[in-house]
Formats: sequence, C-alpha cells, structure tokens
Amino acid sequence: MDCSLAPTEEAVKKQIAKLLGQDLETEVKKVATLHCFGGLKVKDRFIYDGIKECVAANLVLGGPKACVFGCLGFGDCARVCPFGAIKMSDEGLPVVDEKKCKACNKCVDICPKKLFSLIPLDKKVYVACSSQDIGKETRLICPVGCIACRKCEQVCPEDAIHVVDNLAIIDYNKCTSCGKCVEVCPMKTIRVKR
Repeated sequence: MDCSLAPTEEAVKKQIAKLLGQDLETEVKKVATLHCFGGLKVKDRFIYDGIKECVAANLVLGGPKACVFGCLGFGDCARVCPFGAIKMSDEGLPVVDEKKCKACNKCVDICPKKLFSLIPLDKKVYVACSSQDIGKETRLICPVGCIACRKCEQVCPEDAIHVVDNLAIIDYNKCTSCGKCVEVCPMKTIRVKR
C-alpha cells in the first residue's frame, strides 16, 4: 500500500464534516514546549540520592537544583508521553519532537515545576525559563535564565511580551514570531523553536 496516498487526519475530518453538512472548525495544532534551558548548566544545591523521578525529587526541598524553578532532569515527562515525543538530552533536559507531539497534556500535568505549556505550532518564539527570582539571583545560579531586563518589552512591535514577576511572558494572541525579542535578549533566554 502506498502510504503517500493515504488521507491525512485533517482530510478525513473535513470529509466527515461535509457528509454531515457541518462546518469544520479548524484548530491550531499545539505542541508541548519546555520553559527551561538550564539543565546541567545549573549547579546542584545538594546531593539527591532518592527516587530518580522529578515528582519524588521535588518533595525534597523543591529538588536538588540551585534554581528551584528549573527542570530537575529525571524525565517523568518522557516516561508519561504515550507518543514517544519526548526524549532526554545529554544536557539533562527534555526535548520535544514536534512531529510526534499530540498536545495530550500529560507532560504538562506530570511536571512538578509546571515547566511545560502547549503553544501553537506556528508560534516559533518562546521563553526558555520559568524563574521568578530577581535578575541578580538568577544570574548567580543560571547562565541562561531570564533577568527581567525588559529589553524584550521595549523592542516588541506588537506589545506581545511583558515582564511579570521577574519573568518575560509572551501573549501568543499578539506575537507574530518576528524574533526581535530573541535578538535583544542578553541571556539568550528567549529562543526560537527549531
């Protein structure tokens, strides 16, 4: 069987809607996005010798990482993904395969640090940090954390990014993925998805 001739899931939905005399409301595909880029770049506060799971490690003083907002790196998200869309990198961070991700929300639910969100696939810019520490403290523990400098706010032509609680937040209803915030971010915290 030639798989290239097989109908896409979207095409099947459109045909069913047509047969039922209904309009198909197209939904923008979303993918899981990790809001942390620290990984092994962030020092540990203590040696953790417990169960190698994020949920368990988080119960011990918020986990061993110096950044209490960052990824613990034990891969609970990868284990719960039913589509095999998340793999752990050599940097100790989960990497999402956007082609496999079905936005099922399991990684969002399992992460004790709430580091995942579902972002529309066509939005390429994201903030790879979740720290709410003041900039000076963030710089001491993470070389790629948001320092709340507000340069992103100042350069955004769409008013789509604002610093709230010491962290840059993107409004995806306004963001056009122009990348100007990426260019000015001194910490390289605001990134473009590959």
